[in-house]
Amino acid sequence: MVCPQEIDVAGMMLALREIDSNEGRMPESVRRTYKAFVSDGKVSLPKGRMEAARKELGLSDVVRDQNVVDELNKMMKEAGVSDE
Repeated sequence: MVCPQEIDVAGMMLALREIDSNEGRMPESVRRTYKAFVSDGKVSLPKGRMEAARKELGLSDVVRDQNVVDELNKMMKEAGVSDE
């Protein structure tokens, strides 16, 4: 979205959110999602009804793959967004 003064409002909001997150200010829900993504390579793992539905459909369990986590952390470190 561009305002009448040709300012990219959406881009500005994203930039401000990125600045906040780089300085450690982010909603707790975002922080939890980020930590899950970094530690498991997924933003969430199926639980409860979702897990039961997967079994009913004959789908395999969703498991943490350390190789995926290692590669993800390597990519994030190279991109400058790692906790390390």
